[in-house]
Amino acid sequence: MIIGVRFPLYVYACITLNMAQEITIRLILVAVVCFGGSSLQFGYNLAVVNAPEPILKAFFKDVKSFDTFLWPFAVAIFAIGGMCGAFIGPHIATKVGRKNTLLLNNILAICGGLLLAFTKPAKLVGLLIFARILLGLNAGVNTVVAPMYLSEIAPVNLRGSLGTINQFGIVSGLLLANILGLPQLLGTEKGWPYLFGMTAVVAAVQLCLLPFCPESPRFLLLNKQDSAAITNLRLLRGYENVDDEVEAIKLDVERDASVKHTTVLELLMNRNYRKPLIISIVMQLSQQLSGIGGILSYSTSLFIKLGMDEKNGPAATCGVGALSVVMTGITVVLVEVSGRRRLMLIGLGGMVVCYSIVTVSLVFVEKSASWAKVLAVVSTLASVTAFQIGPGPIPWFIVGELFTQSSIAAAVSIAGPTNWLGNFAVSLVYPKMQDKIHPYTFIPFEILLILFFLFTYYFVPETKGRTVAEISAVFRNNYASTDVEKHGKISE
Repeated sequence: MIIGVRFPLYVYACITLNMAQEITIRLILVAVVCFGGSSLQFGYNLAVVNAPEPILKAFFKDVKSFDTFLWPFAVAIFAIGGMCGAFIGPHIATKVGRKNTLLLNNILAICGGLLLAFTKPAKLVGLLIFARILLGLNAGVNTVVAPMYLSEIAPVNLRGSLGTINQFGIVSGLLLANILGLPQLLGTEKGWPYLFGMTAVVAAVQLCLLPFCPESPRFLLLNKQDSAAITNLRLLRGYENVDDEVEAIKLDVERDASVKHTTVLELLMNRNYRKPLIISIVMQLSQQLSGIGGILSYSTSLFIKLGMDEKNGPAATCGVGALSVVMTGITVVLVEVSGRRRLMLIGLGGMVVCYSIVTVSLVFVEKSASWAKVLAVVSTLASVTAFQIGPGPIPWFIVGELFTQSSIAAAVSIAGPTNWLGNFAVSLVYPKMQDKIHPYTFIPFEILLILFFLFTYYFVPETKGRTVAEISAVFRNNYASTDVEKHGKISE
């Protein structure tokens, strides 16, 4: 119900941006399908292990001798599947289309969800780990193909707003998983198999809705299906005269067709792609190495360490999810008003400040200062707010704004797995850091955030309102990001 309320608000935010293009039913349908079946699915499976963590650890102990490494490994293995899915996703999408890739991807989610549901009756920890790998594969494909699909069907003036839907869906999935994982609902010894099995239901719904969605007109034109492309574009725009947009896409497609599609190796070796590729990689790392994965995956145990009991810990985790949804909804508007670069700087800088306060608070918590517990919780929530302003949503779609159609698949095949590798590293080491250096857990992340802030300030150009050709000119002319802010729109 909460998700059902939030999504109309999301669409309303897009409508109120003084956009010239009308938002059509088909465009909303694609947005809903990508929101619910792809990004929400990812967020749900990322967080579903969070709220019932004590119960799941008890299950691990009952089934086999408990290894302190096994639990974080079971959580983190999701990212290994995601890394593989992010690598193969763009190549499958190039072969069979964006819509068909998402359609086939639901098979992984249905299988993974059913296996998780039967983990407890089968009393097999290995089954849970294998299912997490399958769901990671599903999430990896979703995180690269769904944004690609949305960016290709969106009008230019809605590209940024629709681009943020990926992060909006992720945080909505986090919230849904945390709510359903409450002890009063499915976060119980009997309920957690149903909690895990819900992902199969979500996948089945997307499987039913996707056939009614238009395929990407760009993909159809790339494959010489001009008539189908025009029909689909008319459905997406809501009017008959789409000739100008078709011609613009054709010119882009022809320009890309005259250049051989770039392989991953060629992308790595070509100097023309070096700057946008480095920016893409660093942006992905800034999202995961910000340490947010530790908060989102282990927030229940974090709040319990702050003095909350096992009943209030999951409730506080729901607060993190709710705040993430609200802030991402606000970012939908801000991303087209303030731009990508500025929001990244605000978000990264805000996280540095918040983590500093968290660290000081945790030091005083260890000295039994009651006020410090409140400050630690508030500053943790504030760090989530800062994350959702920039580092959360922007890295997901900015890669598509830095590369041409001929190189986007290779670029995403590098950027996507990089994001997942960072996710895996943080998910694996964060519990150990929490145990070994508890009050100072966030200091390493602060250092990284400062480095990401400096990189963004000096090297990342603003992409708002610019075509890929104009952004490419920025790199060719060797403008610093600060120069781009002063010069505004760059001509070729």
